[in-house]
Amino acid sequence: MINNMDMRTNIALLIEQAVNVVDTDTLNTSIRLTDEEQLFLCKHFERVELDKNDYLIRKGEVENYIYFIESGIFRYWVSGMDSDKEVTCGFSFSCEFANAYSSLNNKELSVFNVQALCKSVIWRLSKRNLSYLYKTSLNINKIMRVTLEYAFARKTVRELSLLRYTPEERYVKLLEGDKMLLQNIPLKYIASYIGITPQALSCIRKRIT
Repeated sequence: MINNMDMRTNIALLIEQAVNVVDTDTLNTSIRLTDEEQLFLCKHFERVELDKNDYLIRKGEVENYIYFIESGIFRYWVSGMDSDKEVTCGFSFSCEFANAYSSLNNKELSVFNVQALCKSVIWRLSKRNLSYLYKTSLNINKIMRVTLEYAFARKTVRELSLLRYTPEERYVKLLEGDKMLLQNIPLKYIASYIGITPQALSCIRKRIT
């Protein structure tokens, strides 16, 4: 369900606050959107409500939007070697951006799916409007830089974790990150994310509790 007229939420301020919380140290300053930038974002972002299991992005389609999550949890997944097996490669949470950047930027087919794990609310901005902001707004360029740096850092941490740590160590590190968030994600997806079977994760949980 799309709702462009929800005046209770200022998407510009949501984005500004979220990015400043993530990290602005690399920019040596907090980001403050101008009145003109706020008006543009509020006018052109579309608010969309999604039910559990709805797809935000589908594999094989060209992405035309960038998304900001107001509330909810999304899972990134691909098909495994066996066509009936799903491999979880990431998650996005409230107050984060979600996207298939390669598909959006290069007009390529998306190589993964992004699916809601619960009832969620997202805001979407078209590629055309994003391109306009890249050309006219220094703040938007800063915001996207912080967003991409954060996504790359999280991706790197996961890849190194798969190479350096045992499955039990990977799970413990996830718990150390945010135990409450993990309680909202089915264990089969957590197991897939850290590269083990649900049965192996069950054994790990029994050992450490």
